[in-house]
Amino acid sequence: NVLDPYQFTLSTKNGSEITFMESSVNFVVGTSNQEYIVSGDGQAISQRNISARPHTSHGSAPLVSVTFDNATLFVGRSRQSIHSLA
Repeated sequence: NVLDPYQFTLSTKNGSEITFMESSVNFVVGTSNQEYIVSGDGQAISQRNISARPHTSHGSAPLVSVTFDNATLFVGRSRQSIHSLA
């Protein structure tokens, strides 16, 4: 049943740990090496259609991300810069 809970594994470079998850216009998952857009390929995400595609390779620090003006803002892995995904 598509309403049943489910889990999935995000295959990342070098086993990167997830540092944030944020939902705004897109569902964004940040890791220490890359950021991913997670989608249901135009539909609601379910165990039958989940897709995670690399979007950027900034990498993120394990700090809270925020949504501002439909963009996800996060601190880069070096903690020296702030990045935005819209």
